[in-house]
Amino acid sequence: MFITECAGHTYGVGCKQSCGNCSGGVQCDHVTGSCPNGCDAGMYGDRCDLGKVRFNFKFNNLLFLYSF
Repeated sequence: MFITECAGHTYGVGCKQSCGNCSGGVQCDHVTGSCPNGCDAGMYGDRCDLGKVRFNFKFNNLLFLYSF
């Protein structure tokens, strides 16, 4: 089996899978989908396709922001 280079932020056999959010908008690896320079801010995972959980709430007119 031969996998060709993919474009348009896709990867895998037939370039049918979408890349995650690679840092700087670069193309992910055409075979694995991994991002060569890491993930955009707020994203994680081997393919930068998982987002951090974020929430905020207001208490006594103070805004609390959480990200984990």
